Amino acid sequence: MAIIATFAFLFTGCTAEPRYSVDEDGNIVVNKPMVLRFAAPEGKFETEIESFKAGFKKLYPQVTIKFEPIAGDWTSQLIMQLGTGSAPDIFWTDEVFSYASKGQLEPLDDYFASLNVNKNDFYESMLDIGKYENKLYMMPREYNKVVTFYNKRIFDAVFSGMSEDDLPFTPKTGTHYPADGWTWSEFVATAEKIVLKQGSDIVRRGADISLTWGSCGPTIFEGLGGTIKTGSGSSEAVNFNNSENLRIMTDIYNLMGSGAFVNPTKPDTGEFINGKVGMVFSSRPDCSSYQNAFNDDWDVVSFPLLPQKAAICTGCSGYVVNANSKVKEMAIRLLFYMVSEEGQSKFCETGNC
Repeated sequence: MAIIATFAFLFTGCTAEPRYSVDEDGNIVVNKPMVLRFAAPEGKFETEIESFKAGFKKLYPQVTIKFEPIAGDWTSQLIMQLGTGSAPDIFWTDEVFSYASKGQLEPLDDYFASLNVNKNDFYESMLDIGKYENKLYMMPREYNKVVTFYNKRIFDAVFSGMSEDDLPFTPKTGTHYPADGWTWSEFVATAEKIVLKQGSDIVRRGADISLTWGSCGPTIFEGLGGTIKTGSGSSEAVNFNNSENLRIMTDIYNLMGSGAFVNPTKPDTGEFINGKVGMVFSSRPDCSSYQNAFNDDWDVVSFPLLPQKAAICTGCSGYVVNANSKVKEMAIRLLFYMVSEEGQSKFCETGNC
């Protein structure tokens, strides 16, 4: 009985003091060292997370942030971890439906008041991307417009020496590169000129329009005059019995067949990154990859003006907190630190925004 009592005392002694406490005013006191697990895709986020760690450590010296990079199918792995109770405390995502619809994310609305953060400091449209059923679950990391990246080596090979009248686009003054403000028809004509064939084989394609990317494809489709019908919940569908929808997708499919556009189901020539495609629709995070691949032989021009609906493809991602985290309140403070003025300044210094 004495031994049992001793073990009981030790057990209760080990669990009596929590890692931290939060008073009724929202102030937090850290009672003993603790670890926050922070997950993000492998390769792009380590620099900024290291920067956040340094600043957050000054505020909470007893807190250690552990970066956990995830490779491969990011969403599937996180869903599995959340289901088994092994998920990180805080993680990056580009959508909230997969997790919030299952009750796996912590709602953030009430924390603005308790942490004295003004919601009006954030663009409403960016916060809206992080909502599910009118509750906020994601704080925005960045907002990126999609632009047209182009390979200058390919443009030099195809368009150098052409007169301005022969170019399919209006060039920047004194160059054979496209100027901002070009139209969709000029973009398509440029892509067609870039196509290179050897016999019946296409060895260089004109453009990758990133049609399967959620930040790009739907906007292109609607900008060309298509209609995407919103169904129940978050589902969306294209009605191909609609003659205009069918025409738009047929035109795109034919441009894939001619080599002007990349067919995302048939990566036959390679990708923009390995010099097999002249142009690609993408955004700021890919700049470092293109700089490494091409040195200075790449540039950007505006997203082409779509003919039926003036729209530009955009994207926003952010950070969320695991609703079942054992250190949830501290994870919330890290999240709000990252989007504070100090946190954003550190983010900017990394070059990842």
